[in-house]
Amino acid sequence: MDGETRHDDGRDLFKTPLLKIGRKKLEYYGDFLIKADNRLHDQVFSLLSARVPPPARVLDFGAGEGSLSQRLADAGYDVLAVDIEPAKFKATTDFEELDFDDHDQMSDFRARHRGKFDAVVSVEIVEHLENVKTYLQTAAALGRPGAAIVLSTPNVTSWLSRVTFYFAGTPRGFMEHDFQTMGHIIPITSSELERLLGNAGWLVRQVVSGGLLPRVWITRSPALLVANALGVLSYPFMKGLKDGWCVIAVGSLP
Repeated sequence: MDGETRHDDGRDLFKTPLLKIGRKKLEYYGDFLIKADNRLHDQVFSLLSARVPPPARVLDFGAGEGSLSQRLADAGYDVLAVDIEPAKFKATTDFEELDFDDHDQMSDFRARHRGKFDAVVSVEIVEHLENVKTYLQTAAALGRPGAAIVLSTPNVTSWLSRVTFYFAGTPRGFMEHDFQTMGHIIPITSSELERLLGNAGWLVRQVVSGGLLPRVWITRSPALLVANALGVLSYPFMKGLKDGWCVIAVGSLP
């Protein structure tokens, strides 16, 4: 970490709405259903393109079905996508199968691609991994000098997560049903994310809130209505990154 690190709530990119009615809106990129929080891919793309313009070589380090990979490729980037389930990948970019928790696979991938990439994007991946340290160190080894990283993970210090923790003793997104449905196992705060990235060799330049988490929801859920009421009352006294479903860190290699 260095003196350039900046923390804010992401509103310089996309303003957070104060009010939401009903459920989360589904978002698409072409025919791809974006399986991420609203506007998160827009924010990641904006942060990446501000630092590394096309036709840079980009590693989508956990690509899922490939909606972000396809967006990057359509913008002129040279993209390699990797993930554990090739059968689910639908984009037209290059793809390699990789299990991030398999030491041998990670070592082989690192040896074959060391120093080849101008940027690494990692959207909602680290919370699923048993060894975040190895993942971030591998990402650093794969980058060229000066390469950028844009990485997101659930914001466990959002106002809603803080209210959830008050009642459940667990951050929002990391309760038992979240593990069963989404495989979330590692909650990471923004300060922990900075430390992990710094220890892996990245210089953290910017940390922002990501995804659109409204301040007030109109909903039929009694639990969410109570959470909203408590959130509204306590919001002015909260410190740190309290907006956004996610936290996004932007870093670079020396």
